[in-house]
Amino acid sequence: GEITDSSKKKYTTIENNITEVQNSDFMKNLRQEFLDGKRPNGCDSCWKEEAVGKTSKRQHMWRKAGALGQYAIKKHVVAPNFIDLKLGNICNLKCRICSPHSSSQWVSDMVKLSPHQDEYWRQYNKEGSWPRQKNAFLESVIDHVEQIRFFEITGGEPLMIQEQFNILQKCIDKGSAKYIDVHYNTNGTQYP
Repeated sequence: GEITDSSKKKYTTIENNITEVQNSDFMKNLRQEFLDGKRPNGCDSCWKEEAVGKTSKRQHMWRKAGALGQYAIKKHVVAPNFIDLKLGNICNLKCRICSPHSSSQWVSDMVKLSPHQDEYWRQYNKEGSWPRQKNAFLESVIDHVEQIRFFEITGGEPLMIQEQFNILQKCIDKGSAKYIDVHYNTNGTQYP
């Protein structure tokens, strides 16, 4: 689902920083559901995978969290130590296994396939390039680099997105890079 404030307004990367979102009532309630042993509806895909014996993204990420020293869910989070940067749909390929969600190159085909939805797909593509806009979220990542221990960076094609290199450079500048593991999901065609 989408993370919303008390008036049901969706948080956005343009307007909201990490701390606002992390410690919103929505996220505190979500963490409390886990603390209470409940299974939040927004996590259905993981519950379904686990029910058939697959290792879900939740389980996979929880193992990483343990390796980073996070052994328990906390209701209030001061600073993140694990950040999953899904950097929009900026990409140079349109692989068959992909979609407009992860590749801007698919949008022209979607417009051809669904001409009655062409404005929808164009807007969707514009929203997928969010890292290129000045935004509170990416600026706030820089504020937390001393606490971060792991980046999961995906796209689109993350190696085409300069903004993530700016964050990594800040990690180097602040002397915290040596404590951070970085994992990329890349198509391997870009080597900046």
